[in-house]
Amino acid sequence: MKITASPAKRKPQAINKILQSQGFGTRRDCDGLIGQELVSWQGQPVEYIDDAFDATDGTPFTVSGEAFTYRAKAYILLNK
Repeated sequence: MKITASPAKRKPQAINKILQSQGFGTRRDCDGLIGQELVSWQGQPVEYIDDAFDATDGTPFTVSGEAFTYRAKAYILLNK
């Protein structure tokens, strides 16, 4: 009998936490971007700071009119 783990269900994350994880500053900085109506998620404008979204790799979003793609992990290479 083969036992497999069920896929983990992702909880929606607050948009300010998503933006912070992508390098747009602190959560308060990201709150300011949302408050100025500069953020859209999958083509829909984000209106509230506490809006939550399911962030998966490749999800498109824009900040200040510039398009980005959500990435769950970032790899940093250092050469010593």
